[in-house]
Amino acid sequence: MGKKIKENELFEKLKLFFPDLVQSSQFDSWDCFTAKHNTIIELKCRNVHYDELIIERIKWDALAHKRASEALGTIYVCWTPKGTWAWNLGAINAPEWLLRVLPTKTDFAGSEQIEKEVGFLDCQHARLLLV
Repeated sequence: MGKKIKENELFEKLKLFFPDLVQSSQFDSWDCFTAKHNTIIELKCRNVHYDELIIERIKWDALAHKRASEALGTIYVCWTPKGTWAWNLGAINAPEWLLRVLPTKTDFAGSEQIEKEVGFLDCQHARLLLV
């Protein structure tokens, strides 16, 4: 098991797989892009590992829209203490969407709780990139 990492560290680790990886603009709905693979990538770091990892519907929809409008690949990468998991979102069906009360921001103590629409991605359907 590894120590908690931040998204910028995960970004650097992903360069093993995508040497041309570049960070996106702060105004984009994703974190990075690889021109060689014509793919946008969303990064998440979670403190706890579950067999199914959460994705917000607003994130899924933004990535799906970009994939459809610009013919891009979309990958969701999630680091947990048990490894780094990657889903090709264009190759899987949308998860069942559920309403959950969650913090407004994942990594900030004391953030407000709001209702979010979320789904769960099974790690069995992901590619384990790094342990």
